[in-house]
Amino acid sequence: LRPGTFFIFFSQRKKEMTTSQFTILGAGASNGTPWLKCFLSPPEQHQCCPTCTECHSNPHSRNWRGNPCALLSFNHEFNVLIDCGKTFRESLLRCASEGGLRLSQVHAVVLTHPHADAIMGLDDLRDVYPARVEKPLPIYLTEETYTRVAEVFPYLVNRGNAISFVASLEIIIIKPWIPFEIAAGMSNMCLCVLPIPVYHGPPDLKTSISMAF
Repeated sequence: LRPGTFFIFFSQRKKEMTTSQFTILGAGASNGTPWLKCFLSPPEQHQCCPTCTECHSNPHSRNWRGNPCALLSFNHEFNVLIDCGKTFRESLLRCASEGGLRLSQVHAVVLTHPHADAIMGLDDLRDVYPARVEKPLPIYLTEETYTRVAEVFPYLVNRGNAISFVASLEIIIIKPWIPFEIAAGMSNMCLCVLPIPVYHGPPDLKTSISMAF
């Protein structure tokens, strides 16, 4: 079991029926699939596994997998991104071109833990939440995850050093076992989230947040 945090989501809307869609953008390991080492090793040591071999020969293979990442959409008008790792951009483009995903904007982000496969794609949020949007993009994360994000992306979290062409983030610190709400921007609707801490393995035994609905 990898270290992380588990979230439970509840959508609430009083009068109108709400439709939701959960899209898995990535479901692979931290280094993605296929593995670089399968192709970059010396010829005499080349031992490419069947999965990576199939990926290499078939660019549309289902074995192509990016970092764990998902998109929760409500009524096709409000989108919550869950994690934003190293392969976020690649995964989003792939889902759009091959899976028919249509996404004009991300309205909120939830980060489950501070590892590279969950945060290293944050710079690409500029394309799904452009700087021209007046209201900052809400990003929900634990204090531990925020510390790592601030170290890696100081220009995203330090409003005093804001750069015009990058996304502006509104940092919202969350705590395990304390529910929080994500306002959906639609009448009478919000997303209620319960963060549940779970073990998320080496190297530094981080606590991350898992999610349920």
